[in-house]
Amino acid sequence: MAGKFELTKTENGHYQFNLIDSDGRLLFTSEAYPHKSGAQDGIVLLRERVAHFICFERKKTSTNKLYYVIREAGGQVIGSSRRYSSIPSLESNISAIRKCVSDAAVVDATEISTSGPS
Repeated sequence: MAGKFELTKTENGHYQFNLIDSDGRLLFTSEAYPHKSGAQDGIVLLRERVAHFICFERKKTSTNKLYYVIREAGGQVIGSSRRYSSIPSLESNISAIRKCVSDAAVVDATEISTSGPS
């Protein structure tokens, strides 16, 4: 299942990445990094953590929505999933990440303007 990492620049000048599956479904959003290299390193870390099957920390919001975060070995959060209403939906997302993360292309969209037309 081919997917892509989309590296973007936020409105405040930070960098983040999204993991998107081959159907265009958002699987994962990283934390914001002050430097592009930090987001690029985050992609490498995510690939490593998922490959070792030790990274999915399942959580629940105060409104009982399910999600997960992925942390680097030192405990820093790399990013999190969107919110789900059922365990099967959450687990389906985790399965999709495991299938596409290793061969997902990296698309650098940081040169695209976030402020709109001039």
